[in-house]
Amino acid sequence: MNRSDAVESLKDGHRELLGLIAAFTRRDDQAARDHLADLRGVLNDVEPLLQDSGDDV
Repeated sequence: MNRSDAVESLKDGHRELLGLIAAFTRRDDQAARDHLADLRGVLNDVEPLLQDSGDDV
């Protein structure tokens, strides 16, 4: 994954985070779990790039 791919993934993560907040506010547990799982996937995809860059996060 390169940096531009990571940026796009993080944009997806941002949408998932907003969806998680909305689902949590509506008390829709299943939707919240789905958004959380998708957000974890995004973070797992991006984490190796951050570790390889040498930047402190």
